[in-house]
Amino acid sequence: ASRAVVNATEASVEAAALKVELRHTHAALWAAEKATRAAQRQAAEHKSTATLAADAQVVELEAAQAEAALQRERVVALEDGARLAAAYSAELEAALDAYISGAVVNVERA
Repeated sequence: ASRAVVNATEASVEAAALKVELRHTHAALWAAEKATRAAQRQAAEHKSTATLAADAQVVELEAAQAEAALQRERVVALEDGARLAAAYSAELEAALDAYISGAVVNVERA
């Protein structure tokens, strides 16, 4: 009977040791899960930051493209204006030449 008591006591001590080990294992597992969640959260934040930065670059590129398109339109408008001004200037010069020629003829007649 005393051997049974010793065996039961040893089993009880072993069970208590296993319970302590199980608690430590649970604590380690909980810490690992917590660290994993923190790493996942941090990775998601970095991904969000990278996505926002990429989106900002796309917006900047689109703005630059729009600005370039406006500048091309402005160049075309300025070229058109320069052609019109040159044509108008030529017409004015021709009209002035005709007026001066007419005035010279009138002076010569007088």
